[in-house]
Amino acid sequence: MKTPARLQVLPARLALVVVIVLLSTSTLACPPPCYFFQNQELVWTCNCFLQGLTSIDGFQFDARTQILELSNNSIAALPAGIFDSLTAIETIDLTNNMVTSLPAGIFNGLITLTKLDLTRNRLSSLPAGILDNLPRFGELEPCANSIG
Repeated sequence: MKTPARLQVLPARLALVVVIVLLSTSTLACPPPCYFFQNQELVWTCNCFLQGLTSIDGFQFDARTQILELSNNSIAALPAGIFDSLTAIETIDLTNNMVTSLPAGIFNGLITLTKLDLTRNRLSSLPAGILDNLPRFGELEPCANSIG
């Protein structure tokens, strides 16, 4: 008995829908070459560790991101507004990059941010008030910079 043509198309369409959903979830969640995952403690992480990034200009991060791991790259500049979508962010790790300055207001609105690691960058100062209005903020790691 021959399978009707419309039933033969159904598995292919279903497979296409599954692929589109999987790709859209991972692509929207964390821009390539980074990857997005939820750990055992149910914390959402965008991991860009050691990806050879020189810029994150144009990146869009998923609002669910709680940990943004950008360490061990060659990022020199942070575009204004790059973190605006991170409404659930708790930790931003920029360790071992080449960041020379931070735009004023770059962390404005990140009311859930508790930790910022800027260790081993090329910062000589932080803009006045850069960490103001962060009610949960508690830990800044500015080690191995030239901040005076």
